[in-house]
Amino acid sequence: MATIRRPIAITVMALVLAFYSGMPVSGAARKNMEPGARRYPVAMLQTVDVLELAGVDQKSVAREDAARGLDKGPYRVGIANPVDVVPGAPAGVEPPAVSGQVRGTWELVEPGVFMWRLRVVSPDARWLSFGFSAFHLPPGATLFVYSPDYEWVAGPYSARDNDAHGQFWTPMIRGDEAVLELTIKASALDRLRLSLGSVTHGYRGFSDAADDPLAKSGACNVDVACAEGDDWRDQIRSVGLYTYSDGGGSYVCTGSLVNTTAADDTPYFLTANHCLRTGTVAASTVFYWEYESATCRTPGSIDSGTPLPRPAAAQSGALLRATWADSDFTLLELDDPPEDNFDVYWSGWDRTGADPASAACIHHPAGDEKRISHENDPLTTTDYGGEKEAVDGTHLRVADWDSGTTEQGSSGSGLWDGNFRIVGQLHGGDAACGNDLADWFGKFSVSWSGGGASASRLSDWLDPLDTGATAIDGNEGDGPPAPSRTTYRTRVVSMAFEDISATGTALGLGDDDHAMVTDPFSFPFYDDVHTTIAIGSNGSLYFQDATQDYQNAAIPGPDASGVDQFLAVYWDDLDPSAGGEVYYRITGAGPDRRLIVQWDDVPHHNSDAGGTFQAIVYEASGDMVVQYLDTDFGDAGLDSGASATAGVQDSTGKGVQYSFNQAVLTDGLAVRYTRTDSVSITPAVNLLLLDP
Repeated sequence: MATIRRPIAITVMALVLAFYSGMPVSGAARKNMEPGARRYPVAMLQTVDVLELAGVDQKSVAREDAARGLDKGPYRVGIANPVDVVPGAPAGVEPPAVSGQVRGTWELVEPGVFMWRLRVVSPDARWLSFGFSAFHLPPGATLFVYSPDYEWVAGPYSARDNDAHGQFWTPMIRGDEAVLELTIKASALDRLRLSLGSVTHGYRGFSDAADDPLAKSGACNVDVACAEGDDWRDQIRSVGLYTYSDGGGSYVCTGSLVNTTAADDTPYFLTANHCLRTGTVAASTVFYWEYESATCRTPGSIDSGTPLPRPAAAQSGALLRATWADSDFTLLELDDPPEDNFDVYWSGWDRTGADPASAACIHHPAGDEKRISHENDPLTTTDYGGEKEAVDGTHLRVADWDSGTTEQGSSGSGLWDGNFRIVGQLHGGDAACGNDLADWFGKFSVSWSGGGASASRLSDWLDPLDTGATAIDGNEGDGPPAPSRTTYRTRVVSMAFEDISATGTALGLGDDDHAMVTDPFSFPFYDDVHTTIAIGSNGSLYFQDATQDYQNAAIPGPDASGVDQFLAVYWDDLDPSAGGEVYYRITGAGPDRRLIVQWDDVPHHNSDAGGTFQAIVYEASGDMVVQYLDTDFGDAGLDSGASATAGVQDSTGKGVQYSFNQAVLTDGLAVRYTRTDSVSITPAVNLLLLDP
């Protein structure tokens, strides 16, 4: 055994055997749909465009890996080939406004429905995986990735897989060739955003133990199905294996879902900083659940060291919430909650800092099936790699495992105390089958306050109610829905008023009236996606077929008519029947169109003078800009928003108020509402920034 202490991270190795023949890897909701090429009468695969990559120089890669050292860090098994490939559009159809090399073959598979396929070949690869640098599928579109013989299938992916970071990463497909398949309606092509940015060539792992002895974990490992796991059935369900891409390589680590004081099932996932520490890498993650042996294989036997070809439930993508190197922790929030059929559990935790009298670790050694290890003796607090106890130490030391061990691939796995609560996550060590050497886990209690900021500590995320709790139990995942973190940030920007009074469509609205505009394009508003918008006479845009009350109100809170999901541009008692007009116009090409709505010289109910202002809604981002050209109604009690409301609100009663009955909506003001995640807003109060 090498004497160099190792961070315990490894690449996919035998994990990829989990993608068993023909299994759609993304969960039960996807299982009943086959690739379109098996459902439609399409051209033979041999006629489809082929993107052939150069492969990798195996000898050169072997030398690089030897120089890196097996025990000195994450274990690389894949090389990322950067590409810039887009599907374009069928002949005679205007392609989406996305630049890149146009590749692939289009076919009309039924009236109004097209299929695009691209074969990708990287000679001698053991497996392939794909990273989309731009990923936005319109409703109804599906994407599959599969081997030419359909034995390895991932998908279908759809609009529900669109995420704010705009990326998407697929699981591995065994072999050196894979097919990308997109099916989409002709009417939705202008809303497609799809750009393939990376193809990973897997050069080791994903093999049978017979021809790659590194593709199996040590036989001394103990399956979670054994009696040693009987008391830990809930905690076992919280543990997942994940892959990630970083610096041109593909790696694997372990982590655990963790509960919060709100018990709201927010999918927070605790793992190691030395595995990943940036938002870009977090976006590349693919998580695998329920990858474990159904039976207890005798520890030490040949069977125990042989990886199993078992299906695994999978999901893609995460956001980085917090990370800190000193205690080697990273907290992710999964892009989507695990599906119900994954049967996961949110583990409890203890931040008291007390040294456990005994402990268990649940992990995926060498990327293999889930295993459990036990330490029956007291743990000690030390620095990382140290043997001497330290009161202010950052790690818990396991002197030697009494049952099982850990390996590369186990990095980030949780350490549970005798009360079944997480007290740390695996950083590294020298433990292995055949020795009695130590491992070190970053202390949960140290990570709690971490580096003193929300981006470097656990407390902000795991105690959202600010209860001060020092320990909580786990959660079955049946708590109240996790609160949305989507909100809007406001900032003052430069005025760029686009007068559409001569080019837009006049709505002819009356007093306390509205008009519905159907399917201008799909756009996000808070956590929903809308294709219909109501334009109200009283200075608002809203997302339900009802007339907003003339009497403005503070945000958040529904109006007297019950309208509760809206953008208040200049919400006041306006009356276009007494003068002026309300126009709308759609400009640009998908997926970057804009809806412009203009209230032009519309008077207040109590004034003859009219005001002119507009709102611009952006298709791709859901951002909105409001611009005030003239807000002088000839009455100081009405001018500049003195009796108006400006802001946004969603249907749950959450909102961001810019102003309420304040004369701050002055001529020449322009405000951008940027759709974002609430945790990025500091401070929480409204903050106005000048456009740089």
